[in-house]
Amino acid sequence: MSSSFEKSVKGATKIKAAPPKTKYIEHILVATHVGEHGVAEVFRALQMRLRDSTWTVVFKSLITIHLMIREGKAEVTLAYLAKHRNMLAISTFTDGTYRIGGKWLTLS
Repeated sequence: MSSSFEKSVKGATKIKAAPPKTKYIEHILVATHVGEHGVAEVFRALQMRLRDSTWTVVFKSLITIHLMIREGKAEVTLAYLAKHRNMLAISTFTDGTYRIGGKWLTLS
């Protein structure tokens, strides 16, 4: 069963090219007041969205993280990211290009 924060993350990071809706962001910001458990739940949902092949989903995921840092409870999101340093590691992201058997393939 998906959590309520997971539903808000999916709503905030929908594929359409529009800013994340306030109702989703406000609910996600509640997670920062719940503490590390709430923030961890949001980041579990965001991990898959950050690795999505659609740029709007990834961009809106980064906007959501920015808003959690800026408008959420002070230091909760930053403390979580400090503990989980690889959460936003750029080396784990891909542009959809892979090398298989000596040939470069691009996923579209």
